[in-house]
Amino acid sequence: MLALGVGGQLVAIGEYGPKLRVIDLRSGARHVWTWAPPGAGGKREAEDLFREIVVTAVAFTSAGDGVVAVDRFGTISRWDLPGGRLRRRIPGICSLEEVPARTDVNDPDFRRICGMTHFAAISPKGDLVASSGFDGNVRVRDAGSGKLLASWASDVSCGELAFSRTGELAVVCNQGKLLRWRPGQTTLTVTQEYERSVSPEDRAGFAILGSRLNVLRAGEVVQWDLGTGERYALKLAADERSLGVVDEGKRAWVRAPEAVTLRDFRSGAEQLRVPVPRDVDNAREGESPPGHALLAVAVVGGWDHHVVGPGGVRVVRLDSLASRLTPDGRKLVEAAPGQSIRIWEVATGVQVHALASTAEKVAFAEDGAVMASISWDPERRIGEVRSRRLDDPGAAERVLEVTGRPLDLAVSMDGQEVLMARPRGLIRWSPGTGQSTEYPTRWRSRIVGVDITGGGATLMLTYADHSIEIRGNNEHMDLLAAVFPIGRASWVARGSGGAVDGSPDAPDSVLVRVERSFDWLMFDGRLAWHGAHVPGLVARAILGEDVQSPGILRAPLYEGALREGKRYEGRSVGQP
Repeated sequence: MLALGVGGQLVAIGEYGPKLRVIDLRSGARHVWTWAPPGAGGKREAEDLFREIVVTAVAFTSAGDGVVAVDRFGTISRWDLPGGRLRRRIPGICSLEEVPARTDVNDPDFRRICGMTHFAAISPKGDLVASSGFDGNVRVRDAGSGKLLASWASDVSCGELAFSRTGELAVVCNQGKLLRWRPGQTTLTVTQEYERSVSPEDRAGFAILGSRLNVLRAGEVVQWDLGTGERYALKLAADERSLGVVDEGKRAWVRAPEAVTLRDFRSGAEQLRVPVPRDVDNAREGESPPGHALLAVAVVGGWDHHVVGPGGVRVVRLDSLASRLTPDGRKLVEAAPGQSIRIWEVATGVQVHALASTAEKVAFAEDGAVMASISWDPERRIGEVRSRRLDDPGAAERVLEVTGRPLDLAVSMDGQEVLMARPRGLIRWSPGTGQSTEYPTRWRSRIVGVDITGGGATLMLTYADHSIEIRGNNEHMDLLAAVFPIGRASWVARGSGGAVDGSPDAPDSVLVRVERSFDWLMFDGRLAWHGAHVPGLVARAILGEDVQSPGILRAPLYEGALREGKRYEGRSVGQP
């Protein structure tokens, strides 16, 4: 972080450690301050925290007689200038009054985690500090006393903040929310202005399907072959838009003026055309397994489901919307918030299952015999993960209650384990034994998706910032590679041991940092490509390979966003 004083004669630089440097360009005086991260119990823990604790905001007071800094744990520090005396240091830990409104109140580290800052801002006068952090927590505090002036808590993740010259605050959050605050208010106001100004086509999409990386940005759909590095773009006319990429990236649903078409992604060849009037927005692309595609179109009295499979196309009319196919492509599944789970045979259209439980999402084992679901109770602020065998009517349903809203799930190929993603981490649950293990995220990350890949050898975790991690599907979930979006439709990847790969323009979009003790040197990104480039890194990592750097660079272990697993004490219902 960088800040300039009045007249540009004072410079403040916030670094990892945390460390703050202040340079007076007039006199040449320099100050360097470091402070111990909270909770560092020993040298190794302090070194581990060093990699995470950074100054998130720094500013000079309007009078130029002091400098204020905020670190990752929300600690507010103020030094006097020109002498450099520490005037005050205020911990960022949440007050007891803030805890009851949050989830996971029984976590012994919760008050500390609640105060952590992903982003922070300091008002122009240096008297106010605003921060966004854990699980949608936004706080406005007095920089002099640490007193909480206003707060906002939600399951929506919030990002960057900015103060105006008059002390008004704006905060950008996910789901198109924009928060505003004025001095004197005790809460932040939510508006939808940001949502109205950004269309779904303008939002970035970043997903790996099979061995292909798909990027949607500003209406353009680009695909990268992770094995060969080749780039392809979906051919769209000016009046067409993509509804979704399916069949492991091989095909795409495209909304044309008077129809929805299924096309081969690379050649653009049309494989199916479903008439849909121009002025009707009633076509929904569904989730489907490899070799299949699903499109639902609203009609009078229900929905027509166009199921594309190896044997051709079948149209199934149902009284409600089925959002996905089972892994074998033989059944349609309805799963929506507030709706009971129903399952129909594709061949006959006959309903074969009607379950009393509701679900926001469902997932299946490879043979479709085991189904798991997630749901959320907003009043109790409790999530539920359910698992049951569909091929045994007498089998008991297993339930795990969790704190924090479940966002996604996956079932192991044999149906013995369920993986559930929630904002604070990942939970691995064995319904048969009731045992569950939690893998919490580090400070900067919020999981939004989980998939089992590589024939069961690996896991793919998607984060709110669109980054993707490839991890071994084992007890320790060893990190194999991480993929990050850059630029308009490009990407860069890094292996846990320092190997790198990416789009051809990636070297021009990244920097290489060389560390020696706590001193860093920065170089052009091509240094990494000359010394550590491994083509096909991500495709090999998906199959479970720990790809090593072949060149002169030997990067330190890249740990990624998940911490070591620990036993999770969720409430199990119906366990043996």
